[in-house]
Amino acid sequence: MTLRDFMKTLTTEEKEDYARRCGTTVAYLFQIAGAHSQASGPLARKLADESRGALQPGDLRPDIFGAPSNRAAKPRAEPEAHPHAA
Repeated sequence: MTLRDFMKTLTTEEKEDYARRCGTTVAYLFQIAGAHSQASGPLARKLADESRGALQPGDLRPDIFGAPSNRAAKPRAEPEAHPHAA
């Protein structure tokens, strides 16, 4: 999920609370969400932590934390059982 998409899910009050918990401002969150600014590594980690699982640090800074895992990936199918030859 992107920060922009995450922010769309929050009310105005929730955005203010989220920014406060992360030690930043709503205005700065919008700058990051709009790709006008880039979160520092520590801020990216805090934004992810305070998103309660909606974001991963790699969503915000893949250059530091690596690309996030694909949480929407389908589970792998179990391999078919092959009878053993006698």
